[in-house]
Amino acid sequence: MTASEDKIVRIWRADDREEPLAPRGHQFPVMAVAFSPSGEQIVSGSKDTNARVWRSDGRGEPLVLTHPTYVSSVGFDRGGGLVVSAAQLQDARMWRIRYEDLRARILNTSKVCFTPDVRMTVLGSNAKEADKRHKACAQGS
Repeated sequence: MTASEDKIVRIWRADDREEPLAPRGHQFPVMAVAFSPSGEQIVSGSKDTNARVWRSDGRGEPLVLTHPTYVSSVGFDRGGGLVVSAAQLQDARMWRIRYEDLRARILNTSKVCFTPDVRMTVLGSNAKEADKRHKACAQGS
C-alpha cells in the first residue's frame, strides 16, 4: 500500500498481476497509510485534515475522521477496533471504529504508534526525538 502526493491511496497485490486498487476521496496529498491487523481495512491520513478508514477491497464509502490540521501519522491497534491518528500542531486522537465515536484526545504529540504488546506509545512534539521514538515503536522496541 502506498500514500501519494496525487491524493490517492494505492493497494497493490503482492503478485503484481492486476492494477492496484485506488480508493479516492482525499483532497490533498496522502501522508500516511496503515493496514488493520486483519488486512480487511486500511487507514490513510492526508493534508486535507482527514484520516479515512477504508475497506481494503475498495468497496463502500470510507469513514472520515477529522482533525483541525493535516494528519501526519496513522495506525491500528492489534485488535483492529481502534485507530490512532496524529496531526501536526500536537493533536492526536484515538477512534473506536465500530461505533464511529471519538474515544480520546491526547495533546502535545505529532506522531503516535501502538507497541506490539498493545500499549499505545504517544511520542513528543520535538520532531527529531519524535522521529527517533516513532521508528523504535514501529520496529517493536
